[in-house]
Amino acid sequence: MSLSPSLIDEIEDALAAKSDEKRAVALWRITDLFIAGADTFSDDHVTLFDDVMERLAATIEKNARAKLSSRIARIANAPPGLVRDLARDHDIRVAQPVLRHSPRLDDRWLSETASTHSQQHLLAISQRGALSEAITEVLVERGDREVVRSVAQNSGARFSSAAFRTLVERSVGDEVSRLAAWATSSTAALNAASLAFDGLLNPLSLRTNCSAAACTSASVAGGAKL
Repeated sequence: MSLSPSLIDEIEDALAAKSDEKRAVALWRITDLFIAGADTFSDDHVTLFDDVMERLAATIEKNARAKLSSRIARIANAPPGLVRDLARDHDIRVAQPVLRHSPRLDDRWLSETASTHSQQHLLAISQRGALSEAITEVLVERGDREVVRSVAQNSGARFSSAAFRTLVERSVGDEVSRLAAWATSSTAALNAASLAFDGLLNPLSLRTNCSAAACTSASVAGGAKL
């Protein structure tokens, strides 16, 4: 990969400029270039893009940062520093796309973010395609009712036995919780593999195996309904 001399000059001018507009124009050109060639770039190339794009994105206005977040959120090798910077943004419009979709955010980073950021950030994390036990433990412990419900509805979420108990305890009085609590002690329900809670959870797939002695984390194939 090589950058044209004119583009290099433009980037250097933009980095030195105080004009947000000029920096934004350069950022979009670099972003277009990265997206077009993302599948072919080496780690060294991505590191170069990361440095330039993160510096250009640091001072642009929030709407532009939100647009940038949406454009790179699903790219497997998106610049990692830039992704983390956008995910940390306190403006949920900026953080949400990468928190929900970016494969660049690992379990440890997501768990730490869920431990410190707003309920809106937790909700975005709860909507990822897959959630490990480490992440769900933080979400059900710290999240508000909307977050807990979102985690329960996420068929890609994995629960430790402790997290599943917390999920039920945190939702006392909720019909979803009563059905989930019944399911943990129902052999018939476990044999059926999953439950569809009409209009409430459709479906809530059980992702724990429970016995009279204890519950241990597992994944139970979904799809059957009582």
